[in-house]
Amino acid sequence: MYQYTQEIYGYIGEYLYQLIEDEENELDITIPEDITGILKAFDVRFDDSELTLPEKLLEYMLSASELRGHRLFITVNLRSYLTDKETEELFQSLLLKKIRLMCIESSEFPRLKMEEVIIIDKDMCVI
Repeated sequence: MYQYTQEIYGYIGEYLYQLIEDEENELDITIPEDITGILKAFDVRFDDSELTLPEKLLEYMLSASELRGHRLFITVNLRSYLTDKETEELFQSLLLKKIRLMCIESSEFPRLKMEEVIIIDKDMCVI
């Protein structure tokens, strides 16, 4: 889509130059290096209204991994918002996709079979 995106930038640039052509003040235009601005201008986002929280998290992680190359995600108190079953299903899906997840929790939860638990106490001792 790179070539098509550059064409769109060309059209937008022409439009903007026509807009400011008769302007008395000197105006300058900087064409962005990526499409993020256009996506934000049109409020492009995932339609996640029908998804559960674990499904939303999985979709976000898969998309970020594919689009941005992220392979490690860190969450804080995730287990407080998901049931053990939901957590286990999320972990299984992430393992299949080879995406790593580090959960930092403030409470202790029952250990799941595909989970490695490291406890660090207030004195910074690893248990």
